[in-house]
Amino acid sequence: TDAAPTPNVPYLRANNAALFCKETMAFGAPPPLRACDWLLHYWRLVRLSFTAPNAAVLRRSNTKLPIIVYSHGLGGNAEMYSYQTMSLAASGYVVVLVEHMDGSAAMVRRKDGSIAERNSTIIDLWHSGKAVEYVQGRRKMTHHRCKEFLSAVNWAKQLNTIDNVNGVDFRNVVNTDDLHFMGHSFGGATCLEASRRVKPKSIVSHDPATDWMSDSGRCAMFPKERWEGGEVNYDGETGGLDYDDDTDGTSKLLIHDRDLLILSSEEWIDKNWGSSHVLREMSRRKKLGTASGKSKQVIIQAAHHNEFSDSCMMTPLWLARAVKVTGNRSPLDTAKEIHLRTFEFFEMMRDGK
Repeated sequence: TDAAPTPNVPYLRANNAALFCKETMAFGAPPPLRACDWLLHYWRLVRLSFTAPNAAVLRRSNTKLPIIVYSHGLGGNAEMYSYQTMSLAASGYVVVLVEHMDGSAAMVRRKDGSIAERNSTIIDLWHSGKAVEYVQGRRKMTHHRCKEFLSAVNWAKQLNTIDNVNGVDFRNVVNTDDLHFMGHSFGGATCLEASRRVKPKSIVSHDPATDWMSDSGRCAMFPKERWEGGEVNYDGETGGLDYDDDTDGTSKLLIHDRDLLILSSEEWIDKNWGSSHVLREMSRRKKLGTASGKSKQVIIQAAHHNEFSDSCMMTPLWLARAVKVTGNRSPLDTAKEIHLRTFEFFEMMRDGK
């Protein structure tokens, strides 16, 4: 007999697709193309194949499933990270994606149907030369994002008591102690900052925008004893940093008391965004994460910052290369390497090897 057809779903949710494509072009495209949202119309036609979740299969598993909570980058949403998150889900992880309503997403539809719009005014600070004010605004958004991220963490910890999540019964299926954080860019900074409040087993941060972390968060990410005496010093990033200031009372909340994987694109390294040179030196000197020696920074060669999301795979190569969001390497090959390195690290953390 013929095999049953593989179920599939639209890549973009139907009620969001048109507005999401419009906002994505307005935010991310070169100025001459920003009004041409029709260029992304084909995104609305893409469908993803998947194997329908089967609660009975989940229950027959001898090992309870680990949890990853994921935070998207600036201008993104849950769908734009489908490759990385669905690959992990297919490997046996329960992946919870946060869609942030701080104005950093292209758009988010609330439960009541209203739209949380992208904050289009903060970028005016940058364009008008007010870099410090711009970054301060992003840091306030990080505070909002952390609240949302931790709410998602708290929800994920209750999965063992929830009998219906989109038709799947997760009761007694997940290991709520096997909890991991993950994010890209703004999301990379968000998960690092949030880890000071709730301790995961490990963190994977892709090209973290560390400049957008709070003052106390940057103190925790770059404590002096971790970088002093090395070849690269930490300058505190935009506006500098006072290590003795503890106005919010959180200076003792740590980041390096768990294992970290920092994945950095070659573009991020070349431009020294996110103090990636300092992180590289800390990794070289084994000053990242715990004393286990498992934490490290890995550079994804010939990779661009946007290639941690799906955007480069979804964009025709001729266009992606013309606007310099991808290079000569295949974005799919880059995505596969990112997944493999991320997955191997998570598995190492789970196995305790």
